[in-house]
Amino acid sequence: MLKAKVFGFVQGVNYRAFVKKFADEKGIKGYVKNLSDGSVEVMADGIKADLDTLLDHMRKGPIFAKVAYVDYSFSLKNGNF
Repeated sequence: MLKAKVFGFVQGVNYRAFVKKFADEKGIKGYVKNLSDGSVEVMADGIKADLDTLLDHMRKGPIFAKVAYVDYSFSLKNGNF
């Protein structure tokens, strides 16, 4: 499982849809949500290689986003999404 918090200009720029679409294409389960501090939280469960690819995708973001950094951790827990 990947737990991540994305900082930068990531709200109001289609960031959540960008991450969700990619995750859906890879069969990754979880959620993406805006937080009140302006960051975005991502919880994702899937094959480790796919989660690594998702993390790279999250660092890039959609065209109008400006990702400053991604704070993340991996765990062996199953998210049961």
